[in-house]
Amino acid sequence: MSLQYRREIDGLRAIAVLPVILFHAGFDAFGGGYVGVDVFFVISGYLIAGILARELAAGEFSLLRFYDRRARRILPALFVMLAATVPLAWVLMTPSQLTGFFTSLGSVAIFAANLHFYEAAGYFAAETEMQPLIHTWSLAVEEQFYLIFPPLIAALWRWWPRMLWPVLALLAVASLAWAVHVLPTHPDRAFFLPEARAWELLAGALLALWPGHKAGGDRLGARRGTSLLAGLGLALILGPVVLYDEHTAFPGLAALPPVIGTLLVLHAARAGTAVAALLSWRPLVGMGLISYSAYLWHQPLFAGARLAYLTEPPPALMIGLTGLTLILAVLSWRYVEQPVRRGALLVRQRAVFGAAGAGIAGVLLIGLLGQSYGAALWRWTHPERAPDMARLETAQAHPAKVDDGACFFSAAAVDGALLKRMTECHTRFGPGLVVLGDSHAVDLVAAIATRPDRPAFMVGLTEPSCRLHRPQPECDFGAFLDFVRDHPGAVKRVIYGQAGFYLFSRDGQREGSRNMVDDLSLDEAVPDLQPVPGESAEVLSYLDALSEHVEVYWLGPWIAPHIPLELVSRHGCAVPVALRPNLEAEYRQLDRFLAGQSAEAGLQYVSLIEMLDLTLPADLQDCRAIFWRDGDHLSRAGAARFAKRLDPGLWH
Repeated sequence: MSLQYRREIDGLRAIAVLPVILFHAGFDAFGGGYVGVDVFFVISGYLIAGILARELAAGEFSLLRFYDRRARRILPALFVMLAATVPLAWVLMTPSQLTGFFTSLGSVAIFAANLHFYEAAGYFAAETEMQPLIHTWSLAVEEQFYLIFPPLIAALWRWWPRMLWPVLALLAVASLAWAVHVLPTHPDRAFFLPEARAWELLAGALLALWPGHKAGGDRLGARRGTSLLAGLGLALILGPVVLYDEHTAFPGLAALPPVIGTLLVLHAARAGTAVAALLSWRPLVGMGLISYSAYLWHQPLFAGARLAYLTEPPPALMIGLTGLTLILAVLSWRYVEQPVRRGALLVRQRAVFGAAGAGIAGVLLIGLLGQSYGAALWRWTHPERAPDMARLETAQAHPAKVDDGACFFSAAAVDGALLKRMTECHTRFGPGLVVLGDSHAVDLVAAIATRPDRPAFMVGLTEPSCRLHRPQPECDFGAFLDFVRDHPGAVKRVIYGQAGFYLFSRDGQREGSRNMVDDLSLDEAVPDLQPVPGESAEVLSYLDALSEHVEVYWLGPWIAPHIPLELVSRHGCAVPVALRPNLEAEYRQLDRFLAGQSAEAGLQYVSLIEMLDLTLPADLQDCRAIFWRDGDHLSRAGAARFAKRLDPGLWH
């Protein structure tokens, strides 16, 4: 099975990398540009499987030679990019951000970046845009795959050759099925983990190993419709680039179009077809040749810009950085990738493995040292910023779960232990108060806890992402409803609260999100945000069922500042009011809408906008403390400050 050089594959690499770059640059027209990574996975599986099959057929297969090629291909340009990113992070990041960066650096060294970012934050979370190394997750997935794939294919080739293709096909189907299964409940697991991505690499491998692929390629010139197949494949790649966005349930079944499209292009876009002619266009081929280096360099540059601005940088700057990405990619390809891959440097295999080991050890050591000592060293070199950093880090400390050891406490689940404790508290104090909701409800409980007149018996059934219209599996709304039905009189009142931005639509989008608000440039006009009736109707349906057994209040959303705290620390005590996105009109519209819906349903609605009256800059900080731990959550100081404005009638 020969693998002759095909210019159209380099052109396909260009089609893959450009949308990824433009997506990370923040251009809305490329909202699904992340599918370019899936195209890369298929191409990689296709080429690697073809090379391995050729070597196995010729009796020339060597694991050492395989990993020698991978090291030459991946590591040199990666090490150069990492070396350049360290000083960039040092200049632009805060101490807490630096600690996270050095942790990610260490994970990149051992090809576990996907595991790190899976644990740390989701791919589409706003804060990941400021992570210079978030894009290295895909390299980790590939390298984890290639720890297993070559030995597996070699073993099957030798001892069970007839089952090679069926076994790989079965593994691909199992991987896709697992991704589809886990996506609704754990989307980050489906996105980052290799078992949910293996099917994409295996799809390319299956095409390379399919006997009909080469035979079909030999007859392509005589086959009518080949250009249509290749054209369909290209459409299946480009369609998701413009039709998908961060709200698309991805990967899973949504990854099938770009994967199938890539397979069709690889199979049908041969010499003589229009798509092959397009992909063989010299600028696209050139872009494909530098695609790996371009992929490496784009995210550190974009993250650096976002760290410098702490808001979305101007489009002109991102366009300029895209151009700079291509320039650095050309230099990296010419002076780093090519000399090592062609053997002008590191001729012997032993030298390659020695240099690779030294580089990995060095990067890992820097990551570990930076994780342990980077923040302290930063403070020592920036003494003038120490007070602001202290206020910032105090504000960002996550609040502890409330528990007074008696009957004022938070719980994560409706279980036997909770029921026992609530029963005992009911015996002591009579019916209790329960707060339901997401992380904003967590803040509400923390605020009430600071009041001297707080209720003796109050339970916070609050967890991040626990919203009635889109509950997560760990949210016990159903179990709590069963509890109040089965224990009449145990609960006097239920207060429900959640973040307001999930009840918005933006420019016709069905689902709002925190990203939707936080992604606004702080000086741009707010787009048309509208309440989503369907989402609030689901909340009202549950609260209405609950109100048959207990008194129910729905606490409306507050207007949070949505200002990056790092920006606050840079301005000290003088944060201009203009830095705040002006969302007051939109939130007041939502407040009126929810109040009207609640009145129609016979439920009591309380406007926190009116009760708290959060205004800037007085309610952002007072030069001793910052009142928010991020763009929309209260710090401990903020909880104590705003608790004074709460009407005690909420719990009395």
